[in-house]
Amino acid sequence: MDNRIKQRLIDWAGRYESPAFIIDDPVQFPRKHIGKRAEISGFITSWLAFGNRKAIIKAADWLDKDFCDDPYCWVMTKQYNFYYNDYRKFYRFLSYDDLYQLGNRLRRLYNDFERMEDMIIAQPEKAPVEAISDYFSGINGIPDYSKGSACKRLCMFLRWMVRKDSPVDIGLWRKMKADNLIIPLDTHVYRMALELGLTNRKQADMRTALEITKAMKEIFPNDPTKGDFALFGYGVEHK
Repeated sequence: MDNRIKQRLIDWAGRYESPAFIIDDPVQFPRKHIGKRAEISGFITSWLAFGNRKAIIKAADWLDKDFCDDPYCWVMTKQYNFYYNDYRKFYRFLSYDDLYQLGNRLRRLYNDFERMEDMIIAQPEKAPVEAISDYFSGINGIPDYSKGSACKRLCMFLRWMVRKDSPVDIGLWRKMKADNLIIPLDTHVYRMALELGLTNRKQADMRTALEITKAMKEIFPNDPTKGDFALFGYGVEHK
């Protein structure tokens, strides 16, 4: 990679990974909570994090209020049962029943594991994003890793949970390492990666996400998704 591009990405990452980033980003919702409450809030928020950012935040804010300050209690006491068989859409193509299905699967997970991180670590033969995709398979809105999806929202959730000492990300999990994370590949990140020559692939799929992540490891070898702030932040500001 050209040294000028490297320095540009370092500068952009430093500029955009700041507390100001949180204001317009869905990470603001899990940051309101601690422990498993933050984990559940982060996972459900990332599940619906597609489309316009303002619309995402509006939907996530509604959900955060529905949790009544305790997403873990919302899951474990089956408060999501209220949405069973309600096929009206609450956000884009997601229905209330989809929310029920997600809540039910999360409850099963927390009956079997202390944290979602433990479910992932129990399957060392799988990439973390693959383990999550497989566990929640069949639920509307969960991307299919086996079909080559970039799994952008799952990668974003993992970034939130794993990266430590960040003014943005939460770093809740202690066993997983940031060097195994994959760039969350959305339209802004993909466009900037193409412009900078980090990839020339024509599809925004998992192979492309891995290629961009590999390029970022040249700059941030132990923390490649730090480069997400550079590409996403600059891409949004200069779209």
